[in-house]
Amino acid sequence: MSGARKPLDARARADVKGSPMTPIQTKVLATLLLVSILSPFRCDRGRSWAGEVVCDPMDREKCSTGLKTGDSAPFSGQLLTPKLSIELGQKAASFDDRLELELKFRTSKLQVALDLEKQLREIDKKSYGVQLKLLEKRLEEASTVPWYEHPAFVATMTAVGVALVVVGTGYALGQID
Repeated sequence: MSGARKPLDARARADVKGSPMTPIQTKVLATLLLVSILSPFRCDRGRSWAGEVVCDPMDREKCSTGLKTGDSAPFSGQLLTPKLSIELGQKAASFDDRLELELKFRTSKLQVALDLEKQLREIDKKSYGVQLKLLEKRLEEASTVPWYEHPAFVATMTAVGVALVVVGTGYALGQID
């Protein structure tokens, strides 16, 4: 099994996943890889594009070229198989779509949470309003004195009661003599 590929070790996988490149840089690199892979197969009036160097206009150190067996590379770097280059290019091309989809998903999830919180706060506001009305009613009831406890009623009834006791006592003493 000398031709079998070895799986990437953990450090190499972390390097691939934790790439510090921006999405635009990833897309440009993927495009350059696709051009380098497909360039030996494309012809313009019989001329092969192999050996032509294509560089990223933003970073001249990121270049790509097509090579034939036995050609020397015009720059130092890594050589990728056509299959891996195409796979990386396709991943980079779909990166923006996946990013947009993930952003929409998270935005909608947060919007649902926000709507729920708004509804909960509205319910709390209504319940606090009802509690406030009940407390105001209880305060009003507590501040109003019933008619039978009003000082004018108590004074009048006391005077009537004393008068009845005096008159009753007078009649009672008058009958005993």
